[in-house]
Amino acid sequence: MEYFCYFILSIVVLFSSSSVLAEKTVEKCQFKDTVDLSDLLPLDNGSYIYHNVTIPKTKVATYNYTLGFGYVRHQAKSHLRGCVCGISQKCVKLCCKHGQYYNEETFECEKVPLHLNKPEDIDIAMEGGGNIKNVNIFKYFVPQVGKPCKYLESLTMEDDIWELQENGEIRVDISGRHEYLDTLNYCLSPYRYEGSNVNVLVPLVCPEKYEESIGFTATNYAMAISVLFLIPVVLIYLSVQELRENMQGKIMICYLVALMGGYSILSIINISELVFSPVECAFLGFSAYFCLIGSFLWLGVLYFDIWRNSYDFAEKILRKRFIIYSLYAWGIAALLTGLTMWAQLTKIVPKIYKPGVGYNFCWIDTFKWAATIYYYGPYAAITIWNFATLLLLCLRRKQSETSGLAVPILFFTLGFLWTLDIVSYCLRDLHYADNLFMVTDVCFALQGVWMFMILVLRPRILAAIKKR
Repeated sequence: MEYFCYFILSIVVLFSSSSVLAEKTVEKCQFKDTVDLSDLLPLDNGSYIYHNVTIPKTKVATYNYTLGFGYVRHQAKSHLRGCVCGISQKCVKLCCKHGQYYNEETFECEKVPLHLNKPEDIDIAMEGGGNIKNVNIFKYFVPQVGKPCKYLESLTMEDDIWELQENGEIRVDISGRHEYLDTLNYCLSPYRYEGSNVNVLVPLVCPEKYEESIGFTATNYAMAISVLFLIPVVLIYLSVQELRENMQGKIMICYLVALMGGYSILSIINISELVFSPVECAFLGFSAYFCLIGSFLWLGVLYFDIWRNSYDFAEKILRKRFIIYSLYAWGIAALLTGLTMWAQLTKIVPKIYKPGVGYNFCWIDTFKWAATIYYYGPYAAITIWNFATLLLLCLRRKQSETSGLAVPILFFTLGFLWTLDIVSYCLRDLHYADNLFMVTDVCFALQGVWMFMILVLRPRILAAIKKR
């Protein structure tokens, strides 16, 4: 596992260094700060004029990809792009060219009818004091054109609260939380409210990121239910002497406490209507990350210890062994948490490779493939390790009573549900994925219920509880 941590660190450094190198050799600036120059002709000196902004030849480069919603990279034909956005020039994103609007029924850009206006003015929130200023977007900003995804939804409902910032980002209030969207994740389009004859500019976003689906809501409540069942399981393991004093019992307590901590934090983040500051949001997110990674590691430790106990190690080394286990599980969890925090806070790692904790989310942004590096990558590696240890355990004929109990419990929890959770993440971009994996995601979140049923509702444990 130590080598695996070095591997994760190497991957992060590799991504960072390769991106920096790319900017120095080909790309002149971040993709979100560029505009497509395919339809423009260069001047004699190689520079371009884009909306009254001169783009020098040194700020023009060839790109063979585009970035869309969630910073997802899409392959594209090689085309020229120029750097226009930055400290001196702020950009704003339009869904369609000037004089067009985005039709939410056809999902295409169409011409604004002749009898309707083509809006250019919009209110923006000024930095510093929060004062509102009405500006002409074509004079105050440099307009970029493009849609973050094909199926957009306008923020025009009564409970849709948004505000265009002076730097060109959109602040959206979602479930009481402020989220800031840059020009890769929103666009503006003319919109006519019902009963009005005037078009106004409104933002459009990709709805799948903001609408809490039935599956998402059910999963969050399933986690909360799990916590309610994990609490008595932990209390029983702590109160029954024969459970808390053997090695497997101690490890199980650590696993359950870590899982309960992670699920509790995620439930608070996703279910409560509390508004968290960026610092509070990041603290909760990294705490949940530490707990869940720790739970994965402790489950692997439990497998390993059951398998190792078949060699009948002396009882006198049990305390030393538990200390080693604790250093391994909590230490690796702390190391991975530290690396994830570093990746989020450092300027070395490009934004598309950051975990996203504390920025737009209080948890890792699983809409980005970067989540593979920080969560699902370690998650998958630990799962493979647990599978291997479980296989060795199952192949052994001689097992203690505790081992015989642990195998079906952990095989169900890890062998089936963990695998499907990883698969559901890998297939998240497919339209049918949400419905396909909704049931398995809920079952995965109900680990506390399964643990209660299998660990507590057993004759031997019930008898021990009654005896106490």
